[in-house]
Amino acid sequence: MADLRDTVAAIGFDRVQTYIQSGNLIFDGPSGAVHQALAGQIGDQIEVVHGLRVPVVLRTGAEIAAIAARMNRLDSELAGKYHHVLVMAQRPTEDRFATIDRARYAPDTWRWCGDEVEVIYPNGSGRSKLTIDVFERALGITMTARNRNTINKIAALC
Repeated sequence: MADLRDTVAAIGFDRVQTYIQSGNLIFDGPSGAVHQALAGQIGDQIEVVHGLRVPVVLRTGAEIAAIAARMNRLDSELAGKYHHVLVMAQRPTEDRFATIDRARYAPDTWRWCGDEVEVIYPNGSGRSKLTIDVFERALGITMTARNRNTINKIAALC
C-alpha cells in the first residue's frame, strides 16, 4: 500500500493516504475533475510504475459520506460486515438489472441506489453466490465492493 500511495502522490495529488490492504486511497485531487478521467490517469500511472492494469473506481469525499449515511440509515440488526456497497465505474441502464434473478440468490438481497448497488448478506458474503462478478457480468461494467464498516472508516478519513 505504501507503493500505491507513492505512485498516486507522484501524479501530483495531495494528502494521499491508504486504508487497509484492499486498494482504498484517500487523496486531495483537482476540484471539478471527472471521475473517469482521474480513474484513467491513476490506472495509467499504476500500469507504468508497477506493470499492472487494474480497474480504478472513484468517489469524492462527499459521495462517500452520502453512501455511508444511506447505509447507516438501513434498519438492520446485521453487523456492518454483512452490508456491502458495490461502487460502479459507470451507471448501467435499468434494463440490465432485470437480468439478475433475485430469487436465485436468496436470502441475499440487493437494491440499486443510482451509482451503487447495496447488498445484504445475512449469512456473510464468503459463501454467497451473489458476488461482484454476477453484477459485473450482468451489467457489463467494472465495480468494487466494500462493507459498511469500511465505508464508514473511509468516510471518517475523508
